[in-house]
Amino acid sequence: MRSNREKEAESIISQEVNNVSMGSNEVKQNGCAACHVLFTLVDKIQVSETEAADLLAEILLSNPHLNNQFIEIIYRNGRKYSHETKIDGWRLFYKDT
Repeated sequence: MRSNREKEAESIISQEVNNVSMGSNEVKQNGCAACHVLFTLVDKIQVSETEAADLLAEILLSNPHLNNQFIEIIYRNGRKYSHETKIDGWRLFYKDT
Protein backbone atom coordinates (compact mmCIF):
# COMPACT_ATOMS: atom_id res chain seq x y z
CA MET A 1 0.00 0.00 0.00
CA ARG A 2 1.32 3.42 -0.93
CA SER A 3 1.87 6.18 1.57
CA ASN A 4 0.21 9.57 1.29
CA ARG A 5 3.58 11.07 0.36
CA GLU A 6 3.97 8.60 -2.53
CA LYS A 7 0.45 9.34 -3.76
CA GLU A 8 1.09 13.07 -3.57
CA ALA A 9 4.44 12.68 -5.35
CA GLU A 10 2.86 10.60 -8.12
CA SER A 11 0.18 13.24 -8.61
CA ILE A 12 2.81 16.00 -8.81
CA ILE A 13 4.98 14.03 -11.24
CA SER A 14 2.00 13.25 -13.44
CA GLN A 15 0.85 16.87 -13.44
CA GLU A 16 4.32 18.22 -14.27
CA VAL A 17 4.88 15.63 -17.01
CA ASN A 18 1.54 16.64 -18.53
CA ASN A 19 2.35 20.35 -18.22
CA VAL A 20 5.70 19.92 -19.95
CA SER A 21 4.28 17.66 -22.67
CA MET A 22 1.54 20.21 -23.41
CA GLY A 23 4.20 22.82 -24.13
CA SER A 24 4.03 24.69 -20.85
CA ASN A 25 6.84 27.15 -20.26
CA GLU A 26 7.41 25.59 -16.85
CA VAL A 27 10.84 24.31 -17.84
CA LYS A 28 13.28 27.16 -17.45
CA GLN A 29 15.09 28.29 -20.58
CA ASN A 30 18.40 26.86 -19.37
CA GLY A 31 16.96 23.85 -17.54
CA CYS A 32 15.84 20.38 -18.40
CA ALA A 33 12.55 18.53 -18.09
CA ALA A 34 13.90 15.89 -15.69
CA CYS A 35 15.38 18.55 -13.41
CA HIS A 36 12.14 20.51 -13.52
CA VAL A 37 10.12 17.50 -12.33
CA LEU A 38 12.68 16.65 -9.65
CA PHE A 39 12.93 20.19 -8.26
CA THR A 40 9.16 20.62 -8.36
CA LEU A 41 8.94 17.57 -6.08
CA VAL A 42 11.56 19.08 -3.78
CA ASP A 43 9.61 22.35 -3.56
CA LYS A 44 6.08 21.00 -3.30
CA ILE A 45 6.59 18.20 -0.79
CA GLN A 46 9.53 19.76 1.04
CA VAL A 47 12.02 16.91 0.79
CA SER A 48 15.72 16.78 -0.03
CA GLU A 49 16.91 16.25 -3.58
CA THR A 50 17.97 12.72 -2.63
CA GLU A 51 14.53 11.88 -1.21
CA ALA A 52 12.83 13.40 -4.26
CA ALA A 53 15.07 11.37 -6.59
CA ASP A 54 14.24 8.21 -4.65
CA LEU A 55 10.51 8.95 -4.84
CA LEU A 56 10.73 9.75 -8.55
CA ALA A 57 12.60 6.52 -9.27
CA GLU A 58 10.17 4.46 -7.16
CA ILE A 59 7.11 5.94 -8.79
CA LEU A 60 8.43 5.68 -12.34
CA LEU A 61 9.43 2.05 -11.78
CA SER A 62 5.97 1.22 -10.45
CA ASN A 63 4.07 3.09 -13.17
CA PRO A 64 5.28 2.10 -16.67
CA HIS A 65 2.89 4.48 -18.43
CA LEU A 66 4.11 7.50 -16.44
CA ASN A 67 7.69 6.31 -16.93
CA ASN A 68 7.20 6.29 -20.70
CA GLN A 69 5.68 9.78 -20.60
CA PHE A 70 8.60 10.99 -18.49
CA ILE A 71 11.13 9.60 -20.96
CA GLU A 72 9.22 11.20 -23.83
CA ILE A 73 9.35 14.70 -22.31
CA ILE A 74 13.07 14.30 -21.65
CA TYR A 75 13.77 13.45 -25.26
CA ARG A 76 11.38 16.03 -26.65
CA ASN A 77 12.57 18.87 -24.42
CA GLY A 78 16.22 17.91 -24.42
CA ARG A 79 16.84 18.66 -28.08
CA LYS A 80 18.05 22.18 -27.38
CA TYR A 81 20.70 21.23 -24.86
CA SER A 82 23.78 19.10 -24.42
CA HIS A 83 23.14 17.84 -20.95
CA GLU A 84 23.50 14.87 -18.67
CA THR A 85 21.19 14.43 -15.74
CA LYS A 86 21.63 11.84 -13.03
CA ILE A 87 18.57 10.79 -11.10
CA ASP A 88 19.06 8.09 -8.49
CA GLY A 89 21.87 6.52 -10.48
CA TRP A 90 20.07 6.78 -13.81
CA ARG A 91 22.04 8.70 -16.39
CA LEU A 92 19.87 10.57 -18.80
CA PHE A 93 21.72 11.88 -21.81
CA TYR A 94 20.42 14.08 -24.52
CA LYS A 95 22.18 16.39 -26.82
CA ASP A 96 21.57 19.02 -29.42
CA THR A 97 20.03 17.55 -32.59
